[in-house]
Amino acid sequence: MQVEKWGSQGEMTDLEKGTHLKWEGPEAPLAKHTEMLLEAIRDTKMTLEEQIAAGVNQMGFLYEDHKKLAKLDKETDTQISTVRPNVRDLTTRCFGKKRGKIMLVDLLQDNLSLVEAPEGTKGSNVELLMEDWLFRKVLLGQPLWCFSVERAIRIPVPPPVQRVGPRSISAQLLKRDVKLQASQKHGPWMLGSREAILYPDCTTLVQRQRGTCVPVKKVPRQLNLKYVLIYPAKLRIVYTSKAHFLLIAQEA
Repeated sequence: MQVEKWGSQGEMTDLEKGTHLKWEGPEAPLAKHTEMLLEAIRDTKMTLEEQIAAGVNQMGFLYEDHKKLAKLDKETDTQISTVRPNVRDLTTRCFGKKRGKIMLVDLLQDNLSLVEAPEGTKGSNVELLMEDWLFRKVLLGQPLWCFSVERAIRIPVPPPVQRVGPRSISAQLLKRDVKLQASQKHGPWMLGSREAILYPDCTTLVQRQRGTCVPVKKVPRQLNLKYVLIYPAKLRIVYTSKAHFLLIAQEA
């Protein structure tokens, strides 16, 4: 290495101004690589500083998002606490309605409906009409008390106009099964000049549920499985020597 002097004739000397290092000899390549390495280190340092700054900035955004989520979580807890009593109330009400539906279906199972009963027969006393008609049609050795009618009403719809069929009668009878079996065994029954049909009473919802079983019954028939539609709306299928009861026919 050679040290060159910068000062002469009144100029600043190398001690005053500094020295200029000029690499000569075998050390020159090493100095070049050293400068390149230092440059790379400076670039890497700048890159790391930029990445650290970007990371710190991103952490700021994440912190803001965390505060927003914490606020939403608190609001959600508050809403859940407010809604929970309503859910309990609705659950209780739904359970009550379900019980009411079951009680209604059970009540209707004790009823029979009479279709094509002429209007005005026996005046407005439909109980008397049912008792008299059943006694004359279904006597068959049964005691008289079997034909007592606890209550009977015309279906509450507007009376039919001329040449339109009469309203059906819904009646709660003693010995319902006796009358139903007799109507199925000894029909048709005539009430005046009209044929009367006696069938179990059920709600519109149950009637629709029974209707869903009709197209499904062909499946067990094709598979040679024993099946029967149990009143009011339950499909019984025997499969692998075990009876399966289905309230939803599509489950078959």
